[in-house]
Amino acid sequence: MQIGAFVREMGTTADTVRYYMELSLLGPELKGNRYSFGEKEIRDFQAIVQLKQWGYAVKEIQCLFRHKAQSGCGTAGVLRFARDMLQERVHAIDSSIAELGRQRDGVLENLAEVEAVLGRVDVP
Repeated sequence: MQIGAFVREMGTTADTVRYYMELSLLGPELKGNRYSFGEKEIRDFQAIVQLKQWGYAVKEIQCLFRHKAQSGCGTAGVLRFARDMLQERVHAIDSSIAELGRQRDGVLENLAEVEAVLGRVDVP
């Protein structure tokens, strides 16, 4: 499929697709003077979207894709690399959750103090 159909199917923009092509994240086949997007590009685009939703930066995604291109998809090296990336992300998410919990506790403590003051003050 050509870029217009790919953009519609993926729910994105041509600029985004071209950007990912510039970064070598997408590598459609060049047929004549037009790019042809196939199943590989669909899978790669979906992987990029998922990784971005999980909080990965484009540079991190590039690193993973480079590793995949060098070692081959599904090889033990790529799988270990992906596992390490995912474990690091889980750790970062856990840290964020802990920090949000501390923030929540602080806000709840302040809320309780404000409600206590309101209980003692005659506020209309």
